[in-house]
Amino acid sequence: MARQTLGPLGATSGKLAHLVYFKKDDNGFVRLAPQRKAAPTAAQLETNAKFALMQNFLGKVSGFIAKGFESKDSKTSAYNEAFRVNLKQAISGTMPEFQIAFEQVQLTNGKLPKPSTINAQAADSSMNVTWHYNTTASNESGLDKLSVVVFNPDKDTVLQFDRIADRSEVTASIELPPDFSGDEVLTWACFQNERGDQVSSSSFVRVQM
Repeated sequence: MARQTLGPLGATSGKLAHLVYFKKDDNGFVRLAPQRKAAPTAAQLETNAKFALMQNFLGKVSGFIAKGFESKDSKTSAYNEAFRVNLKQAISGTMPEFQIAFEQVQLTNGKLPKPSTINAQAADSSMNVTWHYNTTASNESGLDKLSVVVFNPDKDTVLQFDRIADRSEVTASIELPPDFSGDEVLTWACFQNERGDQVSSSSFVRVQM
C-alpha cells in the first residue's frame, strides 16, 4: 500500500482505474482495487468436475496406489501419476453426469507380470481369488506377494488386503463383512516382489456378493 501527501493527483479519493485512493488519519493512501474474477468457462467447469470426481475416488484407495505407480518423471509421486493417468483414461459420460469407468482404472503400474486370467467369486461372506501362474516364465517369481483392494460403492467402503498369498499359491480367500452380501464390489489386485520395491500393474474384476 502506498501513501501520498497531495501528490500529482492532489487530494484524490475513491476508485480510479485499477487503484483506490482513500484518507486515514489525515494521510492519503492508495491501493489496488479488488479484481473481479471472470466467470469460469464451460471447459473449466468440466475440468473441475472431472478433477473433483477422480480426487474423491483415488483418495479412498490412496493406500493401495502407494504400492507403486511408475512414472518417467522420477519426481512425480505415485498418487500424482495415478491421478494423471486415470483422469485421462477412466472418466466417461458428459457434463454434469461424469462417471468413473472402473474397468479402465489402474491403481498400480510396474514391470512385474500382472495377475493374469484373474477371477474372483463370492463364497458366503468370503471372496475367493484365483489367477494363473506360469512356472516356466523367467520373470514370474512364485514368491511374489498378492495384494488386493476391494471397494463397495453402495457402502462407500474400501478394504485393503496386503501380501496375502504367494504367486505360486494361485488362490487366496478374503473375508468380507457379512453386510456386503448382495452388493457388487470392485476389486483390484497386484503383485509385489519379496523386497516390496517392485510392483505389477493392477488387474480389475467385478464380483457380485
